[in-house]
Amino acid sequence: MNLKEQLKAKKAELAALKTQIESGDADAIKAGEELAEAIKSLEIAIAEAAKAHDLLAMIGDEEPAAEDVEEDGIKSLMVQAKSVDKNVKGWSISANVKAATDTMTSVQIADIDKTVVPQAQVEKVTDLFSGATISGNAVTYFTEDAFEGTSPAVVAEGAKKAQGSTGYTSHTEALVKIAGYVKETDEVLEDNAFLASAVEDVMRYRLAKVENAYAIGKIQGTSGIGTVTYTDSGNTGDADSLVDAILYAKTQIDSTTPYTADCVLINPADYFALITAKDDNGQYMGGGYFLGAYGNGGYNPSYRPWGLRVVVDSNVVSGEPIVAAGKEAIKFYTKNGATVKVYEQNEDDALYNRVTVLAEERGLVVVKCPAAVVQIEAATA
Repeated sequence: MNLKEQLKAKKAELAALKTQIESGDADAIKAGEELAEAIKSLEIAIAEAAKAHDLLAMIGDEEPAAEDVEEDGIKSLMVQAKSVDKNVKGWSISANVKAATDTMTSVQIADIDKTVVPQAQVEKVTDLFSGATISGNAVTYFTEDAFEGTSPAVVAEGAKKAQGSTGYTSHTEALVKIAGYVKETDEVLEDNAFLASAVEDVMRYRLAKVENAYAIGKIQGTSGIGTVTYTDSGNTGDADSLVDAILYAKTQIDSTTPYTADCVLINPADYFALITAKDDNGQYMGGGYFLGAYGNGGYNPSYRPWGLRVVVDSNVVSGEPIVAAGKEAIKFYTKNGATVKVYEQNEDDALYNRVTVLAEERGLVVVKCPAAVVQIEAATA
């Protein structure tokens, strides 16, 4: 029995179950589902065999007979089908098909320039925070309330020890999902491994960019974080300039919380202003592009104002950097990390010889000590 005959038989079997399926018979429904999967597989196999038959007819001297096509490739398909777990949704099998009378088919393949433009790397905001991997779909965490009292303190012998107290507020939040996909032809991914890796790199790059935007927005939207204002005029605000405000914010965290400020999130325009600032002698404050300030070393790409680690990201509002004790006050929970998956049987991909490349991650950024995060703002006139 050839493939078309098998397909006709399977459709007849499914039609015979119509009355039982309409009556809700569970066994009939299950049998119908299995027959439907078998019909889909047979239709795909027939289409692939026909495609191979047409291709060989175009490049060969003689057109192979239909029975020859099935004799060679289809037997291979049937052998594979016996070992496939049919309970796995989206399973597929394949075989190379050629006419039995062909001794060798020669096909010219064009040379491929495998030089791919390197994908830029994203410095992830979440690398500044402490991290944890969870198995659930939500996180209950505790934020630290203001500390009261003077404990611990030096006490005299026999004197009562100092008392202090603090409280914690619980919060429960669900993980957020960041995901996206692209469509690629399976020929591209199969024939050119370098393109497959390039697609994955692009998806991871874009995933990291969106993760940064999410993390920054989550921090800025947290209730209770500190603020520092500045003005370049020197008349109002806590600090006279943006660079002073960064130090002011660091000092505020170091002096009013148990933690030490260790990072600053800053807009590219603000970072540019910092590293190109000059003194009255025209020397770069952050090191020149050749010799640096007063000949003391060249420009360092990891230049850190006031010793703070920097992440430059356009999602930070210009003029409003964020200073934080990132490793101690902020946490990034993830589930399974970032993943890139390839699906061969999504939607109508099989009909177009393409695959779906999906990148996704689930995570949650939480500020556990709002006072140890400071939003810098320009003072209003």
